[in-house]
Amino acid sequence: MTNLQGTRKNATGEIRKARASSSRERGGREARHLFDCWPQVVRSLHSAPGFALFLEDRGLGLAVHYRGAPPRSVRLARPIVLDVAKTLGPHIHIVRGDKVWEILPHQIDGKGSAIRALLSQKPPSTLPIIVGDDVTDERAFAVLPRGLTVRVGKNLRTRARYLWRNPEEVNVFLQKLEAEIV
Repeated sequence: MTNLQGTRKNATGEIRKARASSSRERGGREARHLFDCWPQVVRSLHSAPGFALFLEDRGLGLAVHYRGAPPRSVRLARPIVLDVAKTLGPHIHIVRGDKVWEILPHQIDGKGSAIRALLSQKPPSTLPIIVGDDVTDERAFAVLPRGLTVRVGKNLRTRARYLWRNPEEVNVFLQKLEAEIV
């Protein structure tokens, strides 16, 4: 099982950090440059008064989460994130999600390209299962016409095949799936 947020959980339930270096290599020169500049991103955002954001290394890109941050922190951080992306050059772009900005190499258009890259390494018979609750998950849903795609939440406009109301329904599904596999 792979989690696009940078961790992997294997069939025995062991959770470990994904090998970021291999992800960065797949992202090419732009991804390596982006990660070389990570300290600049951290310094710039931490210098903002009232900093209250969570920064995440996602392997193929960087994420700046602002869920729960005071509106003032978000207002101060937005131009910093845009400026950092601009400074990194034309091969970097920002994908806006639900309370997150993802700073990505241009060739990584978001979760859709990440899913394609992962599936290219799997047998054709692999059944991808994607569960998401964010606008950024829509690109992943779109590239999986034969996969099991589930949107969680109230958004009725989705590319996913199924809609679940809440995370509790996801937990029920995962428990049933685990029972069948084990």
